[in-house]
Amino acid sequence: AGVYDSRRVSDLQTWLITKLMWNPHLDLNTLIARFTDTHYGAAAPAVREYLAALETATAGQTTPMAWNAGTGQHRYLTPELLLQAQTLLDRAEQAVADDTVRLPRVQYLRQSVDLACVLLWDGLVNADNVPFTRKDLVTRCRETYARAVQARALATAQPAMLQRLEDALKWYAVMTPLKPLPAPLDEVAPERVRQFTPEAVRLHGQAAIVEDPAAAAGIAVTMEPSLQAPGYAPRDLPANVLNLGFYDEVSRRQQHAYAGKDTPLTPGAYRLCPIGRTALSPQCYVWFDWSWNIQFHDVAGLYDPAAPEKQWKIYASVRIEGPAYDPQSNAEGNRIYVDRVVFVAVE
Repeated sequence: AGVYDSRRVSDLQTWLITKLMWNPHLDLNTLIARFTDTHYGAAAPAVREYLAALETATAGQTTPMAWNAGTGQHRYLTPELLLQAQTLLDRAEQAVADDTVRLPRVQYLRQSVDLACVLLWDGLVNADNVPFTRKDLVTRCRETYARAVQARALATAQPAMLQRLEDALKWYAVMTPLKPLPAPLDEVAPERVRQFTPEAVRLHGQAAIVEDPAAAAGIAVTMEPSLQAPGYAPRDLPANVLNLGFYDEVSRRQQHAYAGKDTPLTPGAYRLCPIGRTALSPQCYVWFDWSWNIQFHDVAGLYDPAAPEKQWKIYASVRIEGPAYDPQSNAEGNRIYVDRVVFVAVE
């Protein structure tokens, strides 16, 4: 309540909706030119180039997206587009560098691009001539959003908004270089392997991200396991089995894997749990526990519409603790930790 969010080109979108509600026959391009000339001043030409690049890219995406699409479904956000957008918005800022009114508007506009670059950094880092680091972008996101909140949000809403951003960005500051994969994946050719760490995981219930020195990148997602199998579960499962799997939202197909079914789970270090082999879809994810409260949606970015039948083997790196797995445990409760999900392309 009382919050106006200037990300996602919302300034322009709000103005266009208002105008078109009064008269839906108005020319859209004329309206866009009028708004950008007034709102962004000398930066307007560069801003319009940025908007046109976004329109061209989104129109070229052939795969569908869910209403709450994760980062992996935004296939139009290629490294080339993101670098082009950053160049155009650099030019826009330079055009209004001495304009104390319009410069912040351009800076607010680029927040979405900065955040996209942070989330899609693994693709960007391999591109040529990247003129910034992820740390640079995280710092700019934090500073620009703080100024936007202070300028546009009710004072009573500001602390919660700033805390939510801090919670979302802090993991990028504490993550460590990715540890090598354990056996048997350590012998797989690197070009066949894709890894996903928990900084952008989708969480529900009491699941949370925590720092963990033993984790692959210094952070893990954790929760108390359900340990109560639903009625549809196989009847021969041990009480402390860990249910994990893959779900295809397009075909509504799911795969279950029951870690601990054949070999008991034991506390200690992270271990690889195989989930299975599958083709992907434009909307899919890896989930954990009977509750599905931990979901890795970014894996959908591996789907290739030019090779829809391409097969992948999926593994999850998991560690466990608590008396449900070790009767001699001194832990107060039971926990599962996931530090990465690994996809290996089938040759």
